[in-house]
Amino acid sequence: TDSPTPPYLATNLQHFQATLARLWTAVHWENKNKETLWRLVVDGIPLPGNTHLSRVPIKPCECGSYGGDTDQPYSPRMHHFWECPIAKAVREQIDRHLRLLSPATIQGGITRQQLWLVQAPTGCEQAPWDVIAMAALSSMEYGRYCLRAATREQRQQGASTHGRQQQTQTRTAEQGPRQRAITDFFNRLGGFTQEEDEAANTHPSIYTTQPTLDNAVQTTASPLDQAQA
Repeated sequence: TDSPTPPYLATNLQHFQATLARLWTAVHWENKNKETLWRLVVDGIPLPGNTHLSRVPIKPCECGSYGGDTDQPYSPRMHHFWECPIAKAVREQIDRHLRLLSPATIQGGITRQQLWLVQAPTGCEQAPWDVIAMAALSSMEYGRYCLRAATREQRQQGASTHGRQQQTQTRTAEQGPRQRAITDFFNRLGGFTQEEDEAANTHPSIYTTQPTLDNAVQTTASPLDQAQA
C-alpha cells in the first residue's frame, strides 16, 4: 500500500488547492498571466528533465550555469524559476521594492515557497501578492524564451563558443533578456492595475519607479506598492 501523506504536506496541498481556486475566480486577469503558475504546478512546462519528459536529456540553460555534465540531477524548474540569472533578476526587483527580510536566508528576500505557492510574506497583503507572484513567474518564463532566442541569434552571427570568450558572450547574451524580463514584469503589474482601475472607474494613484540594469528608470502603476501591510 502507498505510504500515507504526512500531515504537513496534506495541509499545504489543501491550502494550495484553495489558493488556485481563489486565483482563478477572484483575480480578474487574463488567463495568460496565470498559465505559467498552473503549468509549474502540474510540471507541465516543457523543460527536458521534467517528470513528463524524464527520458529526454536535460538541456543546458543558455546562461551557462545549469545542465553541465557535472551537475547534480534535479528538477529544471528549480533552475529556470529560481536560480537562473533571469529568474534572479525578477526576484531582485521584488526584494528591492518590498524591502523584506526573510529568516530563510542570510541575505534576506522572498522564499521559493512564498513565490511558487503564492503565500504572501509576513508584512505583505495577500491580494497584491497574488498578482505579484503570477506576474513574476510569467516574466521568468518570458525571459527564458528571450535568452534562448538571444543565444541562438548570437550563434548565427558566428559568436565564439570556446573558452573565456564563450563566458563573455554568455554574459552579453544575458543582459538583454534580463532587462526584457524585468520590463515584462513591471508591464504585467501595470497592466493589471490599469485594468482594475478602469473597472472601478477611478484614476491610478499609486506608482512605483522601475529600476533597470542601466540605472534608467520608468514609472508605472504597480501592486508592489500595495503589497506592504
